[in-house]
Amino acid sequence: MTKNQNFFQVGIILKTHGLKGELKVKSTTDFPTRFKIGSKLLIKSKSGDIPVEIAKSREQAGFWFITFKDLNDINQVEDFVGQTLFVTERNDQLEKDEFYVSDVVDLPVYTVNQEKYGKLKDVLKYGPNDVWVIENQAGKEILLPYTTDFIKSVDLVNQKIIIDLELYADES
Repeated sequence: MTKNQNFFQVGIILKTHGLKGELKVKSTTDFPTRFKIGSKLLIKSKSGDIPVEIAKSREQAGFWFITFKDLNDINQVEDFVGQTLFVTERNDQLEKDEFYVSDVVDLPVYTVNQEKYGKLKDVLKYGPNDVWVIENQAGKEILLPYTTDFIKSVDLVNQKIIIDLELYADES
């Protein structure tokens, strides 16, 4: 989920689908509830912000197909293709060890020995585990799966991540 001031990106509109205003959306959020019927989203476009409400939604083949309230025709939604969908608040309840990606990207990363290693550059969504892109102090990037073997703790209060590189073959 990408942060944009007080807006949080939840999807990208890829194309229209059919003639009745349905849109194919690539989700960029871990919270499928963002696309439930009645959800209020914001389309950020060059001409300004457009508030929309989801009237219909379904997930298929890893994409969301959504229709907005009062927009029932392809001609009303064609200009939305390529635009980004945002929410204006974070209202999903997180579990104890869950966090928003936007809260951890750029956090300093330390080893289990409390030595500064670098910072978290990005979180990639692949397969069953996220993959964390960590840049060391020399500017070299390493990829670590988000598992307890490698990521020992994420401390949002003290703004730091602790990693264990013992299993990592090349930590230089």
